[in-house]
Amino acid sequence: MTATLPASSSSGAEEDMKGKKSLAASSSGGRPVNGAGSGLKNSVATPDVSTKLNTFNAVEITLATAFTCMSRNKRFDPPQSMTKIPEMPNFLICWVDYSSKYGMGYAMKDGTVASHFNDSTSLIMSPDEKHLEYVVRRGKGGSTYVRKHYEVEKRPDDLADKTRLLGHFSTYLMQKLYGEHSYTSMDLEKTTSMDFVQKYLRLKHAILFKISNEVLQVFQLLRPHETDIISRRPCRCLYQQE
Repeated sequence: MTATLPASSSSGAEEDMKGKKSLAASSSGGRPVNGAGSGLKNSVATPDVSTKLNTFNAVEITLATAFTCMSRNKRFDPPQSMTKIPEMPNFLICWVDYSSKYGMGYAMKDGTVASHFNDSTSLIMSPDEKHLEYVVRRGKGGSTYVRKHYEVEKRPDDLADKTRLLGHFSTYLMQKLYGEHSYTSMDLEKTTSMDFVQKYLRLKHAILFKISNEVLQVFQLLRPHETDIISRRPCRCLYQQE
């Protein structure tokens, strides 16, 4: 399933470093907005039947059972396991486009801040601001991503400029764009294997981010309060409006 969800945004002008901010989002599936995605499978359909069903079949059976109970003046209790859906995946909350000189800076919903540099490398800072992961592409076509982990205070000298630039991105993103929302949280225990943007593509009316956790995120440049998040894995859906 895909969902169109609110977000805030700004242009990518270098001078004012305007950013793009997602106010909420999460969905699962792999088709365009308003299309049906692959089935979300969970165990449980009716209170006394346990089977593997996709989301739509499960909802259909649950509604049919509810109407049957209503017609018989009986109480209907929704199956509890229907609520046991994985939490929404990690996704971008805001970004700032400085690719005319350096790269794209962004912040994730778990508090991770990173930069995708113009040389296709990425530098990621943990939410506690004490750990770094440097990601480089290797192999044929750059299909393999190799991570190197450092403590901020012990990072190598050849990463000094990128670390300093990431610090500027972090200050701007977290103070000006990130904000506090019910769907954001600082995962201070997250210091390794952090999610990052593998690729991004800027089009005339949208910008697309491919994230390492198998999420594709689309920001609509002409609809600044919407963003689309497409995940290959089942997850919760959240809709929130400013």
